[in-house]
Amino acid sequence: MLQKILLINPSFEDFYQTEIRQKPTGLKYIQASLEKAGFQTFLLDCLSKNSKRTIPIPNNFKHLKEFYPANDLSPFKLFTHYRRFGMSQQEIGDLVRKFNPDLIGISINFTPYCETAIETAKLCKQIFPKVPIVAGGHHATTVPESVLKSGFIDYVVLGEGEQRIVELTNLLFSDQLNQLKGIDGIAYKNGNKVIINPAKSFVQNLDEITYPEIKNKMGMILTSRGCPQNCNFCSVAGVMGKKVRFRSIESVIEEMNQCIQNGVKKFDFEDDNLTINQNRAKILFKEIITRFEKHNLRLSAMNGLMADSLDEELVQLMKNAGFEWLNIPLVSGSAEVQKKVNRYQSRQQFLKVVEWAQKHRLKVVVYIILGLPEDTLNQMLDDIIFLAELPVLIGPSIFYPPPGSKTFSNCVKNNLISGKDYSFYRSTAIPVETKNFSRKDLITLFRLVRLLNHLKSNPGLQKNGFAKDTTQKPTSLTLNYKLTQAEISSQLIDELFSNKKLRGLCLNKRVCKAYEYQWIDYSVSPNIVEDFLLQIKNIKIGGIETDET
Repeated sequence: MLQKILLINPSFEDFYQTEIRQKPTGLKYIQASLEKAGFQTFLLDCLSKNSKRTIPIPNNFKHLKEFYPANDLSPFKLFTHYRRFGMSQQEIGDLVRKFNPDLIGISINFTPYCETAIETAKLCKQIFPKVPIVAGGHHATTVPESVLKSGFIDYVVLGEGEQRIVELTNLLFSDQLNQLKGIDGIAYKNGNKVIINPAKSFVQNLDEITYPEIKNKMGMILTSRGCPQNCNFCSVAGVMGKKVRFRSIESVIEEMNQCIQNGVKKFDFEDDNLTINQNRAKILFKEIITRFEKHNLRLSAMNGLMADSLDEELVQLMKNAGFEWLNIPLVSGSAEVQKKVNRYQSRQQFLKVVEWAQKHRLKVVVYIILGLPEDTLNQMLDDIIFLAELPVLIGPSIFYPPPGSKTFSNCVKNNLISGKDYSFYRSTAIPVETKNFSRKDLITLFRLVRLLNHLKSNPGLQKNGFAKDTTQKPTSLTLNYKLTQAEISSQLIDELFSNKKLRGLCLNKRVCKAYEYQWIDYSVSPNIVEDFLLQIKNIKIGGIETDET
């Protein structure tokens, strides 16, 4: 009888969900490797039904309430409610019992969600106390000792898990635990002592890894692993290695073809540096065009593309292959900040890429990080104004320090964070304040970027200039009709550009045919709003319209 292995992609709790980021791609690779080795598997994706429910905000996040007011109707609002995304513990427990596994594997990928994953492990231990539980993923790899000391995880697979999980599983089922010390990239407990066998080796021939069968609407494709960048604020290289290893073009095309046969039309390349080898990238996209042009594929690379690795020929090939967007990480526009965080990006090359993208009718989203400890308020605002003029959307992320990164260690050393409460290390928690900026400063910048993106996406709002109604507004608006999103947008933009008030709007009550709306006064830094308005009035905001829209 085949041993049964249950793999779990846990639920999580936060203010929002980026659905594509929570796809269990890593677990599917693990599943494919285990099935090839002869084991029976079941992947319990707790997020598969897209269920969510509002839950009380945790006590350690109470300070965030002032930044995320509920029921905001603004089209450029931030977050409103704290939620649990995915199955309840009851639902998970019922399915775990039904499968009755011989081994359980749990993905602990994202640091701020590790507590929910550990709770899932605890639940599994309560149901099946004698069944071994193995954890893997980015967070588990970075801090295996912490994961093992939770008391509910028996083993941790470090880094790439496809080969290690098969080796570990074979030892567990053959009762050869005395051989654990010989396995590369495994952590476990021997009594009260944590044993960590560092991950010294990586899979060199990625074609040897069994890729998973994908039947979803979007295929998540990895054509390479590893990152040589060594940015101070990132810990990816510590998990996947600094040397980039490539799959063969034939292997990638074969996987895409299988996905297409299953009805997949969209693909996201999950590589950390998809175009780092420019010539290889050109060959890949030429092959995609040749093989799949009639399928009208939609391609993306949401992890980002280094501007320095692109040229106009490659940009045009990406357009012809099916890309609609280029996701470009700028991080910071300051050469000084870039040097401090070890992440250089040529501004001249970046501007060339934006120009090429416009020429070939590609839209661009530019990733920036707000709140790097090395940054300043003036520089962050300069970056926003610089990008405001360009025909790009801005993808802001409030900085959080991932364990395993150099910046995390520096933040602990400089008493910017405790280094202990892992749930705090997420953008929505705004975890780092410095002498140069506060949480309120960062949330103000974040709101201004959201507003800018709204204006960029709706160029018509700028055609006649902004309203100059400087009359004092009452605390509420009572109308005999319901405001549309466009009308709400117009009201809020008028409030900002006329009265220097960054506000939201909520529906307070409805009586018969009367709608009473209440202004929401955001918790923001007035000086930043004033500086922003002073600078933005002298520029033309760049829209993101292309010839196709």
